[in-house]
Amino acid sequence: GGSGQTGAVPPAPPLLAGLQDSSGSLQGVVDALWPAIRGAIEQDLLRNGLEPKLSAKVPGLRFGSVSLGNRPPQMMLSRISMGPHDGCLNLAFDIGFRPGSSINISVGLGPLRGTLCELTFFGRLCVCAVGVTPRMPVVPGLKIFFSSLPELTFSFGGVAAAL
Repeated sequence: GGSGQTGAVPPAPPLLAGLQDSSGSLQGVVDALWPAIRGAIEQDLLRNGLEPKLSAKVPGLRFGSVSLGNRPPQMMLSRISMGPHDGCLNLAFDIGFRPGSSINISVGLGPLRGTLCELTFFGRLCVCAVGVTPRMPVVPGLKIFFSSLPELTFSFGGVAAAL
């Protein structure tokens, strides 16, 4: 005997409450993670990874502003299949990114400035769960890659548009 409630589900912890209010889909997770993902791409990949390499090839070339904007990529699960080996699960996601006017990426070379405009990105992202086993850790490894070279289109604004 007790309170008379059977099968009552406890309320979600506050950390997860926002995700339950969204569409409840993979896109809801991507939307919630976008600020962190965007920050990692902007700082780690573009500022700390790409900018020094560009500057080594073209001395003085640097990023002015780097913001991928607040519009997250659209992501949809397109296929689930077993991999070629035991304990391998393949997930394929179609991903598209069109940040529109919210993107703000500019480059400078001395007094010249250019901006990246009309960026679009489309591809199939593959996530392979490797070594899946009925023991902990259930998924000991992941391989993440694009099935082929993603489509990337963009145009330049500012002085760079004249080049």
